[in-house]
Amino acid sequence: MRHATLAALCCSLFVLGCGEDGIKLEGRADKGPFIAGGSLEVRPADSPDATPKSAELDELGSFSLRVGRRGLVELVVTGQYFDEIAGEIASQPARLRAVADIGDVENVTRNVNVNVVTHITAPRIQALMAGESLVYSEAASQAEDELWASFGIDNPGPATGLGLVGDEPGGAELLTVSVIVMQAAYGQSSAASEDPLAGLLDSLASDLEDGSFEDATLDALVAAESAVNTRVVQDNINSFFQQQEAGSAPDLGTVLDGDGDGVVDGSDNCPEVANADQNDSNDDGVGDACLVAPFRQVLGASSQKLDVLFVIDDSGTMAEEQRLLTQTFPTFITSLRQPDGVLPDLHVGVISTNVGGNADNPCAGDGDAGNLINAPRVAIDCQGPSDRWIADVSDGTGGRATNYDGAQTLEETFACIAELGINGCGFEQPLESLRLALANPDNLGFLRDDALLAVVIVTDEDDCSVDPVEGAGFYVNEACDDYLDPASCPLGSLSSFRCFEFGVRCAPDQPRSFGTRSLASCASRPNSPYMPVASGYAEVLTSLKGDPSRVLVSVFAAPNEPVTVQETVTIVVGEPAPVPTAALAPSCATAEAQGYPAIRLAEFAGQFGSPLSGSICEGFGAGLTALAGGLKASLTGQCLITAPVDNSCVVTDSTGIGTESETAVQTLPD
Repeated sequence: MRHATLAALCCSLFVLGCGEDGIKLEGRADKGPFIAGGSLEVRPADSPDATPKSAELDELGSFSLRVGRRGLVELVVTGQYFDEIAGEIASQPARLRAVADIGDVENVTRNVNVNVVTHITAPRIQALMAGESLVYSEAASQAEDELWASFGIDNPGPATGLGLVGDEPGGAELLTVSVIVMQAAYGQSSAASEDPLAGLLDSLASDLEDGSFEDATLDALVAAESAVNTRVVQDNINSFFQQQEAGSAPDLGTVLDGDGDGVVDGSDNCPEVANADQNDSNDDGVGDACLVAPFRQVLGASSQKLDVLFVIDDSGTMAEEQRLLTQTFPTFITSLRQPDGVLPDLHVGVISTNVGGNADNPCAGDGDAGNLINAPRVAIDCQGPSDRWIADVSDGTGGRATNYDGAQTLEETFACIAELGINGCGFEQPLESLRLALANPDNLGFLRDDALLAVVIVTDEDDCSVDPVEGAGFYVNEACDDYLDPASCPLGSLSSFRCFEFGVRCAPDQPRSFGTRSLASCASRPNSPYMPVASGYAEVLTSLKGDPSRVLVSVFAAPNEPVTVQETVTIVVGEPAPVPTAALAPSCATAEAQGYPAIRLAEFAGQFGSPLSGSICEGFGAGLTALAGGLKASLTGQCLITAPVDNSCVVTDSTGIGTESETAVQTLPD
């Protein structure tokens, strides 16, 4: 009798151990996919302290186990997962849960997946079952409807049946929610030791428990969706699936609508800019909203006025680059000329990246403070223009009116003032210098309301623009015991690495940790105590010209990647010997030049539909020629320039405008 009682007690426990009866659970855990080494625990949903049944996950997060519990159970998965934003295995594990009704029929197999959606909806499901006496299927359906509606996505089916691998339904929808949540996690992470996903999923689950997200939560999710780089994330997930031999990955572009215009990215002809109309005037597959200058036909006389502002780095490593720029400038001018040799009405200005900061002698005071430079600093036996800028405009009679020495050409006058030397501040601030230049009353007259504005930035480091009021503490030179420890040395050494640490945020948000970051996870640091976000400077230009199509931006800097932090040694004032510090590794290097990832500048240029125009390590010829072609296109109104890709671009013109034979033709090689 005693043996029978013990047997009955054993078989009443949730954990099986006395027979093969029970329910077999099979499924998989998805964040991005979990990887081998993670674990699953299953216990009664109403008994969180019960001894769980456990199983290990395989290389794609799959599990299989037999449980003795019937009815409502809780599944909890803990382990490492593939971070689809960063394109790598996450540095810290995630924890996801699901609640599911597995029925009461023994010796059957139930499929239950655990994922982001099951985790966020679990508390809501339990609240509906307890508070409104709904059965599980009703509660789950309502909770999931509420979540999908918050993301603007049609409900693809029960969350416990959704998966990323194979033929499981709802893969694209599940991946979209996972990506948005991961992007939002990066957006709220600030502490150097903080796991980007830590707490966010639980916060979302708690927020949804009453049936809807708070407005602030919705705003954060919308912002995260707009920040997702669909192409990069899709490439990341495709690469992971190929490595795991897991078949085809879900297509994020069939669901994600990053610009919020109602057209999913995979079908959107301009996924970076809201354009519900999908206008594509020349039928090239690229929406008009993504063109640097919109395609338009001239109905009357078009403006031939062009203001070109060169923002040139004058720090200690730029001598060769400045020389190459002045040597290539004649090619730019030649490419600007119409077939009859006529130039547009030109204003050409030069400013430096030096706006001071009092960090050291080269950074003393306000530097050049955005003042246009019209006097030679390196060149000899030449004269600058009589105004702060070079003017070369039509005199109305077929000739040219200029403000430079008649014995010099336009190209020679530019060379006279554009070699700025190498005594400028090493904390390059091209965007702040640009802002100052355009607001400087001493530069009045350079910028014309009816002129197209072209901004050309030339630098071998990323933008380090510091808020002139709030950012004074950026230049403090503090003595530290350990310059690699953010806790004991908040600012680190007084070096260019501060520009990266306080101006850029990557994942993980641990700037002084060594290694390579995924470019997809890097952007201007929001809420930096010292440095404004780069996109804010784009808003200054847009508001100044009114129409963003009247602004073209060209950036010659180093490639955005690789973004690698490495250990170096730095001479620190007051230290007896060089000390270990963190530094960015160059992203390009040649015998003549090297440069460092220009993440902020790429973000700035991207606001105008332009990626980086050329690598500082590869010279200026191709980039300046392409820029000139685009400027001619915008000035005549008869051509368009599409955003160049991979340091190249294609400029097209149209012949026979207004006739049945109107044809788009390529005018520059790709």
